[in-house]
Amino acid sequence: MRRLVMAGRIMNRIRSRKSFTQTVKKWKPKQKKHKAMHDYTAYMITDMLKTVVTSGTGTQANIAGIPVAGKTGSTNIPNDIKEQYGLGNGVKDSWFTGYTTQYALSVWTGYPSWKNKDGEVQYIRYDGSQNIAMQIFQQLMSDISDPNTPDFQKPDSVAASGSELYVQGTQPPPPPPEEKTQPDTSDQDQDKQEEKDKKRRRETRCFQGREER
Repeated sequence: MRRLVMAGRIMNRIRSRKSFTQTVKKWKPKQKKHKAMHDYTAYMITDMLKTVVTSGTGTQANIAGIPVAGKTGSTNIPNDIKEQYGLGNGVKDSWFTGYTTQYALSVWTGYPSWKNKDGEVQYIRYDGSQNIAMQIFQQLMSDISDPNTPDFQKPDSVAASGSELYVQGTQPPPPPPEEKTQPDTSDQDQDKQEEKDKKRRRETRCFQGREER
């Protein structure tokens, strides 16, 4: 007998050569809430992981029109295994885990052993095979997602300044307004003063000349 948990139901399957029976009963998981992190932490991590999909290492998991956050992952091949089996460049495992506001999905790719039943070496080579997890994720998430999937909503605990995010109350103060610098008019003032002095000297000479007459 095999017991499968699917979509919130327990399915007991009993197989025999002559008959097949299936019984289904409703099952409700125990509701026990636990706050894993603050809403600002979740939003900021999600905001960073969105850039992985839009412009980072996970662009092949990107879905046009649907906000996706996610992370690529891989396991390096130990050097002793490389030497033992004569492996080239590649990885042992490759996966992609991502989520939207509606679904979360994780895809792993790899092999259960270094050699198959025919004795051929098997591992994930850097020939495009390392991207299969992202491609599967992209296809599956596209198929199950609503085209109008909403974006992640910024909580009130997060403040934005340009492209930077801050916990509300910790953002740096806005820069002070630029002081308007007054143009340097010292040379002009000096010229004006010299002109006044010249004019005064001319007037003085004219007055003295009239007195002599």
